[in-house]
Amino acid sequence: MANTYCVNCGEAVEGAFCSACGAPVTAGAGGSSKPTFSAPTNGNSGKTLQTGRLSYRAAIKSFFANYVNFEGRASLSAFWYATLFFTFVSIVATNLDHGSHGLFAVVDSGPITNLVTLAFLLPNLSVAIRRLHDIGRSGHSLWFVLSPLVGWIQLIVWLASKSEPADNRFGPR
Repeated sequence: MANTYCVNCGEAVEGAFCSACGAPVTAGAGGSSKPTFSAPTNGNSGKTLQTGRLSYRAAIKSFFANYVNFEGRASLSAFWYATLFFTFVSIVATNLDHGSHGLFAVVDSGPITNLVTLAFLLPNLSVAIRRLHDIGRSGHSLWFVLSPLVGWIQLIVWLASKSEPADNRFGPR
């Protein structure tokens, strides 16, 4: 098989399953020789779950596909790539609102920044909750942000922790 890469995680694939994320290889539509990969889904909701290491592009697609999906798990790469994307979009929005001094503007946020923040509120919450599920913690752990400094530090440590290698009460790996 010529250089084939998993669309789920971006790793090279040899055989019937991706060695990095375990996504199965299936024949393409219409007898095409180009393999396609189906991502694991949650049996109850049918929504795509992020398992294994995702590419930046796959993580952003998953971020918007699971806009308000608070069930299941999100991998480390899915969470941090989504956070990186939101940061880039926020910087652009702030610069559009405040011109060249936008990155360092402390005065107030403009209308574009407010719209971007509002549009990304639910997907950011959902990916953070699914990330906490991936390490075996409840989404209620987000309430730690209300504790000054220590809560934020603890939450960042949890969000940067490695995934549980096996299935947990929030879904399959």
